[in-house]
Amino acid sequence: MLQALMGDALLDFAPGLHAVLTAETPPTIEFLKHLPQDADKNMWAVYCLVLERLNARTKVYVGSGTASKGGIAARFKQYDEEKNLPVYVAEALADGYDIVSEGLLVTSPHPIATGPYTRCLYLAMEATFTFALNAVIPSKDFGMDLRGVCPWPLESFEYEGTCSHNPMIETPAGFEPMRKVPLI
Repeated sequence: MLQALMGDALLDFAPGLHAVLTAETPPTIEFLKHLPQDADKNMWAVYCLVLERLNARTKVYVGSGTASKGGIAARFKQYDEEKNLPVYVAEALADGYDIVSEGLLVTSPHPIATGPYTRCLYLAMEATFTFALNAVIPSKDFGMDLRGVCPWPLESFEYEGTCSHNPMIETPAGFEPMRKVPLI
């Protein structure tokens, strides 16, 4: 099933992303600001926001857009309208930050058969990029040593994260809560 899921996903990673993720130094703000930005209503994506304010440290946020109607374009529209914002992105905007880039890390065409396992794949990729790019708020560790999931020293990043939680705790749309099965 996993092989079929990956084969059907038709994932397209941002140009240069592999080289950046395997470099000796962490990604720069300039790289993140120049990720592809051509969001389409017919695609899903894992994205990276770059938020800036004059004389303040840049902030980043990693998320995913898997809306059945509107795909990643629907998610970016919510940012434009300042609706359904992540907690620390909303806090940064209220503190005078602006979203200066909505970059696409990985995209795929909107799946024909939208299923919860495809959304699980996107949550797993979102989690991977959240930790690899050190996009978590500085005061969080999610109960784990982040140095073990980030390939660079955490203090070497020129930005700070705004992600508030591990995406792997989210229940993908389409999954029903687990039902308790009586033991016999």
